[in-house]
Amino acid sequence: VDDVIDLVYKLRHSENAADLPESAEYALIRLLLRYDPSFLFKLASDPINYGVFMNEHAACLAIDHFIEKKDFAGAARLSAWIMQQEMTENELLNLLILYSCSKWAELPAEEQVMPFETAEDEDANDDDMKTFRFPYLKNAHFDSHFDLTDPHQLAGKTLLWVARDCRSLPETLKQSLRL
Repeated sequence: VDDVIDLVYKLRHSENAADLPESAEYALIRLLLRYDPSFLFKLASDPINYGVFMNEHAACLAIDHFIEKKDFAGAARLSAWIMQQEMTENELLNLLILYSCSKWAELPAEEQVMPFETAEDEDANDDDMKTFRFPYLKNAHFDSHFDLTDPHQLAGKTLLWVARDCRSLPETLKQSLRL
């Protein structure tokens, strides 16, 4: 698994980064769900370095995986990642997202956290690197979308946006979820 992740990381930093087929992202997500599901949180927290984004089918599989394991914090974190990608057209995905965030909100206060993996500087392959790393400047502006890290704000915005775009729920339930 580590070798595949390393290859994806290197591909993302190469000239051929745009040539990654969607099937590779799907295969990587399936591989991670089988052998190292927690690494999905690192992908969600570091899209610049990995460049992996879920499609609707892979997102349904991943969220369902965490729901079946009763890991509602993990399912809610992935749901927030999907909300940040603004993927709200798929009705099944919308319902899974609403369910996972609702179950997360029912957790006791001390369990209402979301797993965030921070990026680490990897020095193991410095001899293979042919490029120089320069830190990029982060804009001081808080955009209240991609910059959100508070679990309650992420879950709340996810419920708000997905409930707004969900077509199969009655209007009273949608309004209740938005509140």
